[in-house]
Amino acid sequence: MEASTNLDQLVAKIQAKLNAALESLTRKPVNLVLKTSGLIPIMTAQKLLENAPGSVTAVYIPIVGEVNGDIFVFLPSDLANGIADLLVGKDVGTTNILGEFGSSALKEFGNITFGVIITEIANALHVPIMLTVPNLATGMANALFDQVLIEYGETAMDMLAVQMPFRIENVNSEGTFLILFDKKSSDTIGVKLANDQSSPSLEDIFRGQY
Repeated sequence: MEASTNLDQLVAKIQAKLNAALESLTRKPVNLVLKTSGLIPIMTAQKLLENAPGSVTAVYIPIVGEVNGDIFVFLPSDLANGIADLLVGKDVGTTNILGEFGSSALKEFGNITFGVIITEIANALHVPIMLTVPNLATGMANALFDQVLIEYGETAMDMLAVQMPFRIENVNSEGTFLILFDKKSSDTIGVKLANDQSSPSLEDIFRGQY
């Protein structure tokens, strides 16, 4: 019960800060709801993305520094369009095709939400994590994901993946945040935590074991 409560508290904290940040940007309430988060193997992440219906828009940012990886948000077209509408002050449902302005809005969505998520995870782990410049692409979710995995070569299957599905009120589609940490970074996190027994491991945080 305590483990589950602590996990719920972390997710609730991230959710509250995401909504506060988005409300500050849009100047209106934004009800983003995170679903149950979890640590999953890379192969499981690939299978989940293979089941994503149709083409998606993905925003992703490399994680660099002492800890390396990538953070993604995968958005079905109606969710991507709805978020673009929210950020540029239009009624949700106005946008049917993303233009340059809408694409820029989605990159800003990635910047804001990724910053909140990574900051909270970094604080929980006591490990510095930095983000770089956002990228945006459209296509099949698994194909976009695999393009990034190729860059990691043979070590890709040893990476950790943290999945955080979410919904936004008034947009009838589910998106997914997905965070990758490479094998070396996972080991680095383990060494850091070995010197601080009060800190949960990455596995503990997202399996609800602390």
